[in-house]
Order: sequence, then C-alpha cells, then structure tokens
Amino acid sequence: MVVPSRVHRKDINDPNFSPPPPIDLDAMTTTKTTTKQEKAVLSALTQTVAAWLVGKSSRTFRDSAAPRNSDGSYDGRALFEWQRDTAAGEGDPLLADGDSPALERYRTARAVLAELDAQERQGSVVNVDEFVTWWQSEIATPLSRAVDALRVRFGADAAELIETAIRKADKAVAKRRPVE
Repeated sequence: MVVPSRVHRKDINDPNFSPPPPIDLDAMTTTKTTTKQEKAVLSALTQTVAAWLVGKSSRTFRDSAAPRNSDGSYDGRALFEWQRDTAAGEGDPLLADGDSPALERYRTARAVLAELDAQERQGSVVNVDEFVTWWQSEIATPLSRAVDALRVRFGADAAELIETAIRKADKAVAKRRPVE
C-alpha cells in the first residue's frame, strides 16, 4: 500500500517546493521469518540478550559460568539447559549445612511437609476442608432429603433416628477439622 507523504500547506506555496516521494508501507513491514532463521538468531545471542533471557543483569551474567559459543555469543538452547540445571542445584540454603537444634527442627518440618504433600497427591490423606465440603454436599444433603421421605412414610420417630445419626456424623467430622 502506498500512502502519500504528509505535506504542509505552506510547503505547497513555496516556489521551490517539490513533493516528497510517497511512502511504501508494504516495503516498511517486516517480512515473516522462517523457523530456520529464528533458530539461527537464538543460537547466537549477545550477552545483553542472553542475560535478559535468564533474568540476570548483564554484569552478573558476564561473571557467571554460562556456556558460550566459540565466537563469544550465547546459544539460547544451551542457556536454557544451563539455567535449568543451575536452578535445580540451588536448593534451600538452610538445608545444606549446619547442625543447630533450630536447623534440625526446620529440616524436620520441611520433611514432614514434603511427606504430607506426597501423601495428598497419592490420595492416602485428604484435605479436611475439601472433605467437609464433599461430606455436606454429597452425603448429608441427600440423607436429609431422604429423612423427609421417611417422615412422611414412617412417622416422626423414624426420621428423628436418622437425623440424630446425621448430627453425630457431622460432629465427628467437625472434631477432625483443624483449629485455625
């Protein structure tokens, strides 16, 4: 698409005026890059771009052990693997060294939390709040509806027996709920 250049009215009145050439917008748009071209760009990054990519300042990145190409540039894929490996090696520094009683309590607490997390993912323990919500919607509510039907069919005494059992079950579930 060709668009005429912007011309001011005072320029047109100038006897030496010659209009500027039109602007070709199609020529100004970038051409679509191919995957091959994108890979080439990512395999030869500058230090500034590589530092930005891994979230470090340029100076900090320069002093790091990041892998470089023979020409001093950085390969994006190698940087990704290096960053992943570096991050995996950085654990909790408090778990690394020392043997104070407070540090042992901290380590024990972290181990207990990790164990509970694993058990929850395996399904051998449940989140009490989720269980209470499930109990109320899937068990207690349908039983309460059934009690209404029992009341009509067998009388108030039969319904009261079931309601008492539901209240006892609700209390038992509430006792298991942790105090906040």
